[in-house]
Amino acid sequence: MSKPVKIKITGHKNIAEYKRLWGKEYAKDPKRINLVGSAEYKEYIKKYNKEYRNKEGQKDKKNKKTREARSLLRLEILNHYSNESLVCCRCGYGDVRALDLDHKENNGGDHRKAIGRRGATYDIYAQLKRDGFPDGYQVLCRNCNWIKEMERRSQRQCNILISTKEVSNG
Repeated sequence: MSKPVKIKITGHKNIAEYKRLWGKEYAKDPKRINLVGSAEYKEYIKKYNKEYRNKEGQKDKKNKKTREARSLLRLEILNHYSNESLVCCRCGYGDVRALDLDHKENNGGDHRKAIGRRGATYDIYAQLKRDGFPDGYQVLCRNCNWIKEMERRSQRQCNILISTKEVSNG
């Protein structure tokens, strides 16, 4: 098999233009058609992507854009589920840094497992937006969220004690 042609683009103004020009040059490569899907092709693309990511400042720019996009998505989700008030639904605390999305049915663990990909918070937010903001969620401050969890745990322990007494008496 022949080796892929190394495409070098000069005279571009920015990364978007570089990618556009690179794509045009790459499409002209007659060897490309034979390489698609092959191990050589995959290695070539991997090498190109690595070079692209390692360009001066590219990684920092991408990380900054990702952080900004995720922050905006978080605000959009919290804004929707707090009825555009951005406050805790229990105590009224309004510092956005301390607000969390809460599963009303206490099924957050199951939700994260169902999503997969480690069930990161961003993945949950993205899925909620894709699904059209379904019901079953509320905005709580971290204190109220933790208090809710402690109440749930103590209720579960009480239920366990009651069921063990019923078994021993019955």
